[in-house]
Amino acid sequence: MELRFTLLIILINIILFHHHPFSKTIKIIVQPFEANSDQFTASRKMTDAKKESQTYPCRCHCGEVKFTITLSPPLADYTVMQCNCSICTAHGYLLVYPNRSDVIFHGNSTDHVQKYQFHTKKKDHWFCSHCGTSLLIDFNGIYENFDVMAVNARTIENIDISALKLEYGNGKKL
Repeated sequence: MELRFTLLIILINIILFHHHPFSKTIKIIVQPFEANSDQFTASRKMTDAKKESQTYPCRCHCGEVKFTITLSPPLADYTVMQCNCSICTAHGYLLVYPNRSDVIFHGNSTDHVQKYQFHTKKKDHWFCSHCGTSLLIDFNGIYENFDVMAVNARTIENIDISALKLEYGNGKKL
């Protein structure tokens, strides 16, 4: 129950507090979800170290920012968050939540990252300084016992968006 509450708080914070200055309009049709649904909690349980996992290469559009993420469960079994709040809609965010330690930047990629904060000034929204690709949201460890980053699944190389299992978040109501 505590994990469900923590995940709901994270979702609310993502929906209410993330955006950055490179707006690209992408229309997303969404359906409401129940925050206590089994699908919601099952996709985001990061505490069980014995779960299967898989590592994925990620990059921005221009290729200046390259990184890998490790997801547990693997993407084929993962439920990706798609929200209808204004910023998720504008940027086309499809979010996955790897542990911070499972997000690895390569070479000098972080030299090409710009970070943007707004509202509470607690979360960094990372984007490529060259092409403007929305990369991730860094929660900066503000959630006790839940140190994850919200990575835009669209940055995963060769991803088949149509094959993803999506969970629809109704952020407009929060």
